[in-house]
Amino acid sequence: MKIAIYCPLGPLDRFGYQYNNKITVESYCSLADRVYLVSTSRSSYGFDNLRGISDKVVLISDEQTWFKLDEQGQEVFDPWKPCRPNANIAISRARSDGMDCIINLHINQYIPAHAVKTIKQDCQHMLDTKSPYTWLYRRYQLVDRLFHTDVRLPWILNLQIPNSFEFDIDSIKNEQTGEYIPMESGNFHFWNGSAIVDSGMELQIEDLVHVRKYTRNYMDLRPDATDTYDWDEYRFFYTEKFKAKSISNDSLDAIGIKIFRNSPDEFVSHVVLQEYLKAKRFPGKLKKVLEKIFRADDRKIGGSKTL
Repeated sequence: MKIAIYCPLGPLDRFGYQYNNKITVESYCSLADRVYLVSTSRSSYGFDNLRGISDKVVLISDEQTWFKLDEQGQEVFDPWKPCRPNANIAISRARSDGMDCIINLHINQYIPAHAVKTIKQDCQHMLDTKSPYTWLYRRYQLVDRLFHTDVRLPWILNLQIPNSFEFDIDSIKNEQTGEYIPMESGNFHFWNGSAIVDSGMELQIEDLVHVRKYTRNYMDLRPDATDTYDWDEYRFFYTEKFKAKSISNDSLDAIGIKIFRNSPDEFVSHVVLQEYLKAKRFPGKLKKVLEKIFRADDRKIGGSKTL
């Protein structure tokens, strides 16, 4: 069995992509026989570092894969580019290279060493049963803490089957039949040991604001999104997102520790984790009760108290 990984690349000198890309791609090489990195950017910054990791790494960057330019010569973000034409380029290359299956990962995600064996077993079972796809499980890391697995994506495709599903945004789609299978959220704690880890909050505040401006807050996909690009809004959005998750007591593996050691206090991950832990210490209902008590005390003694 030969496993391929497809990972879209943006410019590796900004947007938060610059901090951990070598660490994540190294983890891909622990699982895959080929790692296809397909760039949407004309920038080749960091390519030599990635090529030097392993001869498994294949960098694809040309006119076909790049974003279009605007009148000022700036690249224009297109949310469909990585998952439709570029993913198809990677899939075609993987088929011609004799790969049996392909997995879609992003540059801020890594494969823990303990998950390699289980993911290989999932791939083999998919091939044995001639299934067109199988699930890729995902959990999250903030600083030195891991959350329980709560997302799965149909992002492991069987290349032994002709005309099977193709990658789409958080989903897969059969271009022939129109069948569509989206990402699923739920309690997938049982798959913690086989989940890949998303460390997308390991970036500076200005990196996050910059990339959200570049992607226009994904307004092509979310018409209700704002165009204010305000850090306070992002802090609220991501804090609420993580409040819905369940933190675990699992220890980081060697790869997760490398990510953590690259994480200074001013990274977004630290801010979000602090907000998460604060919310857990003072759940909404309890906090409201305490606020009433403090306000009553203030009226009695003329003092001021804060939570």
